[in-house]
Order: sequence, then C-alpha cells, then structure tokens
Amino acid sequence: MSAFGTLATPVGVIGIVSDGAAVTRVTWRTTPPGGGVVVPDTGSGPLLVEALAQVSAYFDGTLRRFDLPVDLGLQTEATRAVLTALHETVAHGETITYGGLAARSGTDVPARGSARSWARTRFP
Repeated sequence: MSAFGTLATPVGVIGIVSDGAAVTRVTWRTTPPGGGVVVPDTGSGPLLVEALAQVSAYFDGTLRRFDLPVDLGLQTEATRAVLTALHETVAHGETITYGGLAARSGTDVPARGSARSWARTRFP
C-alpha cells in the first residue's frame, strides 16, 4: 500500500507518494492518485514524512540535496539515463540546457528527447 501526503509550498501544493521503500511520485495533485493510495496519519509512512520534511526544508532554504530513495518506475533506458544524469550532475542553483543534459546523459538522445524524457516522467 502506498502513502500520499501534501505540502503547501511557495510554488503551490505538492503531493508526494511513497511505497514505504522509495518515493514513487511527486506531483501537483492535492488528492491521492488512483491505485489504492491512502493518506497516512502522523504515525505511519515514515519515508513519506521524511520526504515532506525534506521538501519543506528545501523551500525554507536549509536543504540543497535530497537523500531519499527514489523509484523511477518503468522507464526506457534513455529516459532513465537522462533522469539519472539530471539527479547526479546538476547541482543546486545550476542551470543546464536540454542539450547539455542530453550530452551528460551519455546517450544519443537529442536535446528535444531529453526535454520529453523529463516532462513525461513528471507529467504523465
């Protein structure tokens, strides 16, 4: 069973889903996505509670790097490479073009493909 929680941020309400072992989704939803997601009470979903705390600390300016397990789910090899490159090589406050991200991913994915890989994962 998954757990879902929300957090009001300066950019809007963010919803986070955790399966207990990893964060499986970060979304702009304020209600749980389908598939048996439940809203945890304060004593359940310790990973979700930590994820919400880290996102809050990020927006407070006290956290610059998340250290939560993330499950990207089913992705193509190219999409996984682009997302991994984004996570591992782009530092807090750094900007990068889609072309630069494509180059860092080590794939033959063109810039447009990097943009689609990123967007598809966040906005299914």
